[in-house]
Amino acid sequence: MTGMKRVLFFVSLAGIFVFTTGAGFPSLGKKNDGAPAAGAKSRDAIMGEQDGLIKQFKETQAKYMDAFELSAEALGLKIEAAALIAESRALIAGPVTADALDKGKKSQSGLLELTKNRMAKSEPLSAESKKIMGKSVVAFVEANLMEKKTVTVAVDLTKSAKDMVEKLPMLDKPKALDAIKPTLALGDYLPGDVITATATLKTYVDFCKSQNIQLDKDVKLALGD
Repeated sequence: MTGMKRVLFFVSLAGIFVFTTGAGFPSLGKKNDGAPAAGAKSRDAIMGEQDGLIKQFKETQAKYMDAFELSAEALGLKIEAAALIAESRALIAGPVTADALDKGKKSQSGLLELTKNRMAKSEPLSAESKKIMGKSVVAFVEANLMEKKTVTVAVDLTKSAKDMVEKLPMLDKPKALDAIKPTLALGDYLPGDVITATATLKTYVDFCKSQNIQLDKDVKLALGD
């Protein structure tokens, strides 16, 4: 082997060593193990927060159902509203999916329509019914405040979850996307739902005022009255 060939041979070996080991090049030769970048949330952390988000959502929706149930009693709608309330509670207890959220929205829309129609035709309520209606508004305010906090959590977690998936190796993305479906569904659903619920709360409050129902002091503070 001539001197020049010997030099080229050793240069080639050195090049192969650098390429395969990543020596001198931190981005080479390292396996992407899915570890989060600095400041990013890990998959385990996101899954833990998703569990918390689902719990918050279910508690909020259960409180809304308490409000609907009380108003149905006050307005003499217990029988008419029973099936819709039972359906809504069953959906709340089940898995959080986009389909379940859509069905729950339809059930609650049916409840709201039933309630509004009765409010429009209602005669003056009895003293006992007024007390029950007042309790309904308290429950609705509590649920609305809970939901506003839940929306913030859902929006922030949706962003973190999407960032986490984006940084994963291509083959790991489908499984990760499937795991965060509840977060994505809630992140899409809640911002619109809280707007609808806030408008519904105003309907309840206006009805109470028309019936001369004294609202709880904390309710007035929450409403900014």
